[in-house]
Amino acid sequence: MNKIFTLVLCLSLYLTSNAQVVKFVNYKYQSDVKVYLTDYSYQADATVFITPYRYQAKDKLGYWFVSSSNYGAVKVYITKYKYEADVIIHISEWKYKVEYNGSYIKHFK
Repeated sequence: MNKIFTLVLCLSLYLTSNAQVVKFVNYKYQSDVKVYLTDYSYQADATVFITPYRYQAKDKLGYWFVSSSNYGAVKVYITKYKYEADVIIHISEWKYKVEYNGSYIKHFK
C-alpha cells in the first residue's frame, strides 16, 4: 500500500510541474494554444527561451522545453498569420531576455 501511495505521489508531482513543457503539433484542431512567431521582441506578447533540459523549464514562465510526448505538455500550433494567433512569441537565444505579459500568462500558466 505504501509503495502505491508513493508512486501516485511522485507521479502527481511530476505531472503538475510541466507548466512550460511544449509540444509542437501540425494541425490547429490538435492545439491548446495558437502561436505566431515574430522576429522582433517589441512586437511580441512574450520573449521565450528554449532550454535543452526539462529541469531548466520547471516552474519558470518564459522557459520552454520542447517535448515529443503529448502527456503533460501544452500543445502549440504555429500559425502563418498574426491574426489567427492567441499569443505572439519571439524566441530568444539568451536567458536574460525572457519577458512576458498577461496574455502569455493566461495561456501558459
